[in-house]
Amino acid sequence: MTSKIKHIVMTRLNQKWVYRDLHEDYMQYRLDLFEIGTLKSVIGQSDKDFTFIILTSPTLPDHIRERTESYSGVQVIYKDRKDGNQIPGRSFAKILLDPFDLGDYDKIVTTTIDSDDLMRFDYIKTVNNIARNENNAMPSLIRSLATINIGASFSKYVVRGFNPPLFSFVEDIKNGTENVGTCFCRGHKCINRNSKSIIDIDVPFVMLQHASNNLMGKSGISKKLRDYKYKLSDYGVDEKEILSFLRKEVPEDYQKREDSIRKYRRSFVGGRK
Repeated sequence: MTSKIKHIVMTRLNQKWVYRDLHEDYMQYRLDLFEIGTLKSVIGQSDKDFTFIILTSPTLPDHIRERTESYSGVQVIYKDRKDGNQIPGRSFAKILLDPFDLGDYDKIVTTTIDSDDLMRFDYIKTVNNIARNENNAMPSLIRSLATINIGASFSKYVVRGFNPPLFSFVEDIKNGTENVGTCFCRGHKCINRNSKSIIDIDVPFVMLQHASNNLMGKSGISKKLRDYKYKLSDYGVDEKEILSFLRKEVPEDYQKREDSIRKYRRSFVGGRK
């Protein structure tokens, strides 16, 4: 039996965090990267049966807010606390689901993709087919552990030993949405704790190394396993445009600030249980 699904793709963009103030140059940089990368990648999916949401901060200045709201086919939800703390747990799910009438659906699929990552053109199609047609125990986690890491002068194919930042979470809503947690019910490394089944798919995604995320260099977090032939056009983006952006020099004070934030972020996230 085929299930009727509602699929929501979510990207966190320019959100205020405990470790992150929203500086003008940072917000513009992340919007520039989002526009040539994640936005094109998601909008270019072969299966259009999904809703694309940007989660961003209500503290955005007007000109950044106007630019964020200008993207065609994207819905913007303003969500965080002005003190930089995230709205926790069930309150988060309620904010995400409130705009939608889910009464006619059997399942909800929520997908998280970072605003500097790319999904292959058939990612949504693959996930939707699984969610509609498989009788897997729910909640179900759908993930690809295969990643193509791309920087200004390198690329490598890796298989991660932990859950990726791009994944989909399938939940049963035939009896209502009170217990829905969405893909944000846990941190991405721990989402499997809330999953009754885990489905691995062979659809590699792309992680971009840039000025605000240079953790995946040649000596980065994952070792190279084998050569992997790919085309960035399969991810809906222009390879020359992406590489040109990644090679662009940023001001020294910007890079120093980002390096400092990254160190603090690792200690903050790593200390959470």
